[in-house]
Order: sequence, then structure tokens, then C-alpha cells
Amino acid sequence: MLDPNLTMGPHTKTLSKSCFYYIRSFRQIRSSMDHSTAVSVALALVSSRLDYVNSILSGSPFKHIVRLQRAQHALARVVVQERSCA
Repeated sequence: MLDPNLTMGPHTKTLSKSCFYYIRSFRQIRSSMDHSTAVSVALALVSSRLDYVNSILSGSPFKHIVRLQRAQHALARVVVQERSCA
């Protein structure tokens, strides 16, 4: 049985920071890749980190999920070389 006070907040925050670090690094080298290579690198660097927590986050508060969705959307914008709309 898990501790009832156990939350995913610190974990999602750390994971989000890690993802954005790799996204910023990836953005610097993205222009030198074709699309299929960019997708492969993006999957290896960031998406794999996000995928492993999908089952763990089931039933978690929306704010934890949204934090990771922002990282996923930012990664998608870098892969397709689109500017942020914010």
C-alpha cells in the first residue's frame, strides 16, 4: 500500500524541467536535420521520458498532467519547426 500523502507533483515538476532542457538543446540542432531524423531524436530524448509515466499518472490531478502536456506540445513545435503561438 502506498502512502496516502504521496503525490506526483515533485516528480512531474522535475520531469518537466528535464524535458524542457532537452527541448531547448534539440531546438539548437533541429535545423540541420531532416524531418524523419528529427522525429527519431525527439522520441529518444523527450517522448520516451514522458511515455513511462502515462500509467502512473492515471487519476492524478489535472495540473500534473498539464505540465507534461506543455512539454509534449513544445517538442512537437520544435519537430515541425513552428514558432510558439504564445
